[in-house]
Amino acid sequence: MKPRERILATLNGQIPDRVPWLEMVIDPAVAEKLLGRPSEFRGRLNIDPALLDILALDNIAVNLKPPDVTEKYYA
Repeated sequence: MKPRERILATLNGQIPDRVPWLEMVIDPAVAEKLLGRPSEFRGRLNIDPALLDILALDNIAVNLKPPDVTEKYYA
């Protein structure tokens, strides 16, 4: 199964070929060791896309944090 099929099967109550593997955060030092180069995503919550293939991950983490508008009111 492809990652998308695996996730959808699980959400639909079907049995996937294996348990979906999801990671939200990977330590930048570990990511750089696996990649063999500095990660472009250092310091962010998103995972470097190259790690998806290396680790066979089934998800893509996206940081959807809204902007902090309180700063202009309480600064």
